[in-house]
Amino acid sequence: EMLEQSREVQSQVVDLLSQGNNGRAMELLSGCFGVWKSAQEGLQRATQAMGLELDDLRFEETTVAAFMSEVADALRTIREALESRDYVMLSDVLAYEFDPLTERWQHLNEAVLDQIH
Repeated sequence: EMLEQSREVQSQVVDLLSQGNNGRAMELLSGCFGVWKSAQEGLQRATQAMGLELDDLRFEETTVAAFMSEVADALRTIREALESRDYVMLSDVLAYEFDPLTERWQHLNEAVLDQIH
């Protein structure tokens, strides 16, 4: 649910950036980082509780570790866009790269939770 909410916020950030309201967009985006960190830590705790490593689990056509590496790469791109104040690149990454990743990440978390229960 947290990731679903962050996707909604990401969409708002993209809209705000397209309107030139960069300050408000950055305020909203800062809240997403905490959600993403919590989701990543929760996934790691859940897999550890099952006695598994991220490399042991498959998700879609890859391992969970490889998928999380994709997420980390996208987060680095977001950070680079923020550092360079490239709001066009930031908007593009959030809309076209990170949004689908976040949706997949949400499905991954649901699949892991289903295995625990």
